[in-house]
This record gives sequence, C-alpha cells and structure tokens, in this order.
Amino acid sequence: MNFEEKYVYNKAADSVMKMFSDRDYFERKYAQAADSFEVLEHELSDSTFRIKVTRTVPTDVPVPNFAKKLIPGSMTVIQEDIWDLAARTGKISIDVVGSPVHVTANMRLIDGPKGGENHVSWKVDCRIPLIGGKIAKFVADDIQAKSPEDLRLSNEILADY
Repeated sequence: MNFEEKYVYNKAADSVMKMFSDRDYFERKYAQAADSFEVLEHELSDSTFRIKVTRTVPTDVPVPNFAKKLIPGSMTVIQEDIWDLAARTGKISIDVVGSPVHVTANMRLIDGPKGGENHVSWKVDCRIPLIGGKIAKFVADDIQAKSPEDLRLSNEILADY
C-alpha cells in the first residue's frame, strides 16, 4: 500500500533539518509519543545523519479481529531514519517486531510558503497471502492517524531550533 503525506512545519527547512539531525529531538519526541523507546544506533557526519530506535507505541485505530494475532493493540517497532543533510532527502525503514509488516518512506524536505515541508512517500508491505493487503491498509491507517500528533510534537520541539 502506497500513500503520500506532506507535513508543514512552522520554521524554515534549514531549521527543520537541524532538528531532524539531532538525537535529542528524537528522544524528546518519543518520550512523549511512545510507551517506551531506546536509541539503538546514532551517527552524524558532515553529510549524513542516521538514527535507529526501538519503541513501543499503541495503535491509534481499531485492530480488526483477523489481524489481532499479527498486530496487537500495542506495537514494538524498530525504525531507522537516514538523512542526506545537503540534499535534505531521507529514508525511513520500519519493522513491526513479530509481524510480517515492513514500512519504508522516502522524504524530501523543502521550503514552502508557510515553512519547511516534508514530502513523504510511504510504502507499507505485508507479505501474507489473502490478508496482507488488509493488514498493510490497517498499518497505513495507523500511520495516518498518528501523523497530526507527530507533527504537533515536532512543531513544539522545533521552537528550540
């Protein structure tokens, strides 16, 4: 399942990129948005930022009965974000622990008329015959349900950049 989202921030793209390449941003955000989290890996160079985090999050949409064994009411995910700092392009890779679901996203951060805009192309895969598409749609719906709160928290933290 593929879908697009645009996240509009209340500061210019340079400030947003500074935030997106700061480990402290992820720790502050996940302290508020996750039940628990741990930074597994982190690296910053002149050209690249990378962070890998495991976190447990509640699902924000009702889990259909057929999916409850694969997607519990709370999910543990391992997420890696990688940014090319000069190009302001990035990738996200998410694995839902204990599930056949894999999520990827390509990101492009630009200056828009109201501030930085992160244009994200999401892809949710679930390779289970017959029901994989329905599970992928459920995960996509959950991502979209969480997006407004994620953007709100990010804009709140962005005030410090």
